[in-house]
Amino acid sequence: MRTVTATTIGLTLGLMATSAAASELVFWSMWNEPEPQAQALREVMAAYTAKKPDTTFKVVWNGRQNQVKIRAAIGAGTQIDFMDQDGDQLASGLVRAGLGLPLDEMLEGSVSEDMLPNVLDLFAKDGARYQLPYIYNPISIWYAKDLFKELGLSKPTTMKELLAACETAAAADFNLLVTEGNVANYQLYNFTYAMQRVAGNGAVRKVIADKTGEAWKSDAVRASLDAGTAMWDAKCFSDDVLGFQFPIGQQTIALGESVGELVGAWLPAELSKAVPEDFEWGSFGFPTIEGGTGANSDLQASLLTMMAFADSPNASEVLDFFKFLVSEEGQTIISTTGGVGVTNRNVKWNSNLTDGYELAINASAILASNDATNVVYPEFHTTVLAPTYSEFFRKQITAEEFMETMANRAAKFWSNQ
Repeated sequence: MRTVTATTIGLTLGLMATSAAASELVFWSMWNEPEPQAQALREVMAAYTAKKPDTTFKVVWNGRQNQVKIRAAIGAGTQIDFMDQDGDQLASGLVRAGLGLPLDEMLEGSVSEDMLPNVLDLFAKDGARYQLPYIYNPISIWYAKDLFKELGLSKPTTMKELLAACETAAAADFNLLVTEGNVANYQLYNFTYAMQRVAGNGAVRKVIADKTGEAWKSDAVRASLDAGTAMWDAKCFSDDVLGFQFPIGQQTIALGESVGELVGAWLPAELSKAVPEDFEWGSFGFPTIEGGTGANSDLQASLLTMMAFADSPNASEVLDFFKFLVSEEGQTIISTTGGVGVTNRNVKWNSNLTDGYELAINASAILASNDATNVVYPEFHTTVLAPTYSEFFRKQITAEEFMETMANRAAKFWSNQ
């Protein structure tokens, strides 16, 4: 069996649970042990054990390769009760493989009623729900409030207004937006959001589904690419971003050189040690595009989720803990200690994420990041869409070349399936 290092958590207000009937729940996590989100989960588990001393936790902090390591461990016969991961990765991984326990019965009643709109159904599979979202990251434009105000800007709601804001910022020697030159998924937000605004939710997946590839030559694709070109022309971005290697791009916000970034609500937490203590964050949704059918209240989101394993011998205890995790008490700990957005609608997010909460509570629809392409078509997303759009974003190919290249690569991809 593969050897792992585990941290056992069993805080019981001074008492140790030694009863033969006690349950030790084995949890493998996507967080690294020093991260604030890991500390938040430790506090949640300690609070749960304080209430129910017969339930303790054995945790393996695996980091972002959690799902990969779990596959190997399961193959070696390791028993794991539950895990967490980015919801889109889990949906296309262990849930798709049939290893999850259905949560529908647990989610009935107050649990469902207390959740933010649409989160429980975002990763449903064949009508059943296998994932419990507990951290909510709206993907939107996060910006430095003071600099935004200094430039005399107001939140744009249309692409025309966004381009005007970019030009205003550029005239004062700032760039309204920044991204990372080596993170294709960040760059791709610009395209998938534009497609949503032009042709509605699910537009990118509909194009991918065309196995001839000809849909990549559609007017909707062209209009979305034109929006991206217009953002470059309005100097929303500096050419410097093409050479930025994560996290250099986002650091320019902390340095006061860029105003904001189209990215998830994890950005304020990632920059918390790089910005002044009184730094204030704001956020707004991707703007509408003239002639399009999508609303700027339609939101992409990256949700962090829990999954219980179908073969867990402690399933009832795991589900009871899940209820506590998304209760007001559990979610307050996650929000306060973790510094992140949460999924219980009754729990306030920290002050730097207030705009993100407003986007979440008022979302007319939510989709997994990049229009759920990584959930529904993970291989196509990774090997075709993301790298090809990065070529366009980095100005290595034109809009026409992108459309032709995608048509050819899509047809080839599907012919090999």
